[in-house]
Amino acid sequence: MSTVTPQNYIHLAIRTESVLPESKTLPAGTWRLLHAALGMVTELAELMGSNAFTSASHGMSADENQIEEVGDVFWYLAIAYDELGDLENELSFIDDFNAYWSQPRGMGLHDAIIAASEFVDVLKRMIFYGKAGEQQRACVHLRMVLLRLMDHCQSLGIDPRHAMAANIRKLTARFPTKFDADHAVQRDLNAERSALRAEVPQ
Repeated sequence: MSTVTPQNYIHLAIRTESVLPESKTLPAGTWRLLHAALGMVTELAELMGSNAFTSASHGMSADENQIEEVGDVFWYLAIAYDELGDLENELSFIDDFNAYWSQPRGMGLHDAIIAASEFVDVLKRMIFYGKAGEQQRACVHLRMVLLRLMDHCQSLGIDPRHAMAANIRKLTARFPTKFDADHAVQRDLNAERSALRAEVPQ
């Protein structure tokens, strides 16, 4: 075996890379799960790094920023639950929510990020290793993300339902009819902030 050095490490490392053939296409459901996984990890990291300074730089209070970031994580959870939530013997998103809400546990974001990383690992095994039958394992990690996010909400006194509603108002302001790639990049942040702050209709 060649002597491993910083100069040749990349060359030696990619020898064992799992390279998907250009002809391989992923099922639509796998793309949705990959989107959800990437989004959950990035939004949880943003949530953990949220503080008064970062909030002010976005024109929001710290509480408003927390509610926005929590809502973003819920959105990615919704995509994943929609793809996996109907598996036999798996709790749906709303079942988990109703069973857990008002039952403090005291964990939080650290464990949510670990669970999201495990969810990413499941997708890695499915896509790059060809591992089948991983849906049940994916649901276990997905549920843990949800429960730990609920812990975080409880620790800050955030009603998750308010975060969900704020998230939908923000996305309605961004995409009045449906998703549009241009509006995903060229955003009206003032309109989105106003939507986030709007009162939930009674």
